Amino acid sequence: MTLKTSQGFTLIELIIVVTIIGLLSMIAVPTYNNHITKSRRADAKASLMELSQLQESFYGDNSKYAKDLEELGATKFGFKGSGNKFTSKEGFYELSVEPPKDEAELQKTYTLKAVPIPSDNQESREKSLKSEGCLSFTIDAAGNKKSSPKIDCWH
Repeated sequence: MTLKTSQGFTLIELIIVVTIIGLLSMIAVPTYNNHITKSRRADAKASLMELSQLQESFYGDNSKYAKDLEELGATKFGFKGSGNKFTSKEGFYELSVEPPKDEAELQKTYTLKAVPIPSDNQESREKSLKSEGCLSFTIDAAGNKKSSPKIDCWH
């Protein structure tokens, strides 16, 4: 009679491996989500900075700021949209020029705004954004950078 040696893993070994994988994923997933949120936020900030430069160029040529992104010629610079509803270059934010009170205001100032576009996993994205307090970004002609509801998201 020959004795067979057992091969494979014991139940305890499998439980230990699954526990370790679970612990690692508990650390890795939130870190990954945080990184994704920050990279998307960078998309909004870069787009607003580029549009701000385009507004200053437009002002130099026309002695007034553009009332919307189509008048600004945003499509020539890789932005997609029409009228005053454009998307950031990476497609994560909706960009617009906040409407002025009157035509005379366009000779003095503008405000550009970026708000997140809903994603496939909107619930987790909104939860992530709300926990950080960075739901929208604005920049104006004076270079004032704001975010809401939290005020230090530009850093």
